[in-house]
Amino acid sequence: MTLWMVPHLVWCTHNTIISLQDLLRSMFRPCAASIIAAAGTFGLVYYFGQPSSALVRLIAGGGVMMPGYLFLLLFVFGQITFYRKLVGELKGGPSEIPDWPLVADAESVRQ
Repeated sequence: MTLWMVPHLVWCTHNTIISLQDLLRSMFRPCAASIIAAAGTFGLVYYFGQPSSALVRLIAGGGVMMPGYLFLLLFVFGQITFYRKLVGELKGGPSEIPDWPLVADAESVRQ
């Protein structure tokens, strides 16, 4: 699946305004944070031994990986300002995306 993903991304971004480099640059931080958090979780589970129950293993793994991933993504990779703006826009705050091209197009259609 991973080997299929790279040529597929090249094909999907061909002749678009989004370059493959832009796409990979935006994917790097979340992917790196998840790989590091998963490796840390695996190390802790290996060090303390496997729990006998699958539910306990799921809760313990998720309880270790989620805070680790969030810490890495928000503070180590510096994405906290991006996510603060995103949450603010979702709550109805001002957007940084200008609406002037859309407004100009709508006015030209009315005339």
